[in-house]
Amino acid sequence: DIYFCPHGAKRTEEVAYPALREVMDKLKKEGKIRFTAISTHTNYADVSMAAIESGWYDILMPVICAPTMDAKIGEATKAAFTSESGKRKGRPILDVREVVNAAHKANMGVVSMKAAKDAFNPEAIHDIMRSEFAKDKDMSFHQIAYKWVLDQPGISGVNIGMSNILHLREALQLPELTLQG
Repeated sequence: DIYFCPHGAKRTEEVAYPALREVMDKLKKEGKIRFTAISTHTNYADVSMAAIESGWYDILMPVICAPTMDAKIGEATKAAFTSESGKRKGRPILDVREVVNAAHKANMGVVSMKAAKDAFNPEAIHDIMRSEFAKDKDMSFHQIAYKWVLDQPGISGVNIGMSNILHLREALQLPELTLQG
């Protein structure tokens, strides 16, 4: 149904590659794929905006998590990733609120990627997110992170990483969970 290509685009030039568009349009016309999609892990704000502006993707899957959508959590995350000397540790946290709004206006589906990934949600902010977002203090950090993203306007779905049965069980509980209002 959904053909993600390119998967993991890093540069804006990868978004509107003419030969790729030609092939994807052909596959769509032949009924072999229903929706075209792009994902991006790096430079995700710029790549996402280029994909939206191209006008030929149906679905976008960038990094979307509390630090990329909530200014207060984003600042706490930046602080957690900054050493005492002021040097940045880890990947930069980019604000994607504008991306989500633009995709929504363009009638694109938006799937969150890395909503609970430690590279974007350091342990130092787990307690902040729990106190800010969780009504039920027994929810796991992953449940809080995924549910928070799913509750955001303009988000169609979340890509949930599952490496064991506990992750599956927690994910299956998400529809019944409620965060603070």
